[in-house]
Amino acid sequence: MTKLLAILLVFTNHFASTPSYPLHGNNSATTFKAWKLIKNKEGVSVYARKYKNTNHRELKAIAVFKASLSSLVAIIKDDASVPQWINRMKLFQNIHTVSNQQWYTYAEISLPFPYYNRDLISLNTLKQNNDNHIVVIDIESKPNYLPKKRKKVRMKNAEGQWRFKPLGNGKTLVSYQFYAEPNLGLPAWIINPLATKGVWNTLKQFREMAKKPKYQQIKLPYISQ
Repeated sequence: MTKLLAILLVFTNHFASTPSYPLHGNNSATTFKAWKLIKNKEGVSVYARKYKNTNHRELKAIAVFKASLSSLVAIIKDDASVPQWINRMKLFQNIHTVSNQQWYTYAEISLPFPYYNRDLISLNTLKQNNDNHIVVIDIESKPNYLPKKRKKVRMKNAEGQWRFKPLGNGKTLVSYQFYAEPNLGLPAWIINPLATKGVWNTLKQFREMAKKPKYQQIKLPYISQ
């Protein structure tokens, strides 16, 4: 059972710190106090807070990358690379591109027998602040965008955000926040430590992916650096 939870909760981190970082303006004291530091290791910090009016946790991880905004956006959009940095990802596809700023994705995570695989359909919306060049990618679940698949459990309540803040000297502050309702009916003392580890691992692996030359050299015409 522990192995199952670890696999599922790593998946929820694909799309779940310090305080929340809005696209415009400064953080309020209330927003800052909402987050609690729960893990800080190898340059990756993980924070948690209650998700809205539930007993579930929303997680956020942050780290500094040596990478450009274009390279980070390129990795997010490279669906073929996702299984390399999200554990147990069986399938990840960009299923419909509306524009450079908006696209739909389909993700499937494999679970051990006798559990059915989970899948998630998301609408991804990219925005960039013209003044400070901060890039935000909002992630919203769209469970009815495609018909349900046989022997797959569709994840319905999920939302998240990527945030890339240029720091200068080729460095970027990366913030990764996501929530997905696990629907497992298991106690928080089992779920929470596994979710924390999954978020931390995901951002750490994403940082390693950003070091690859093929991403470091990318310059996207719709991203200002």
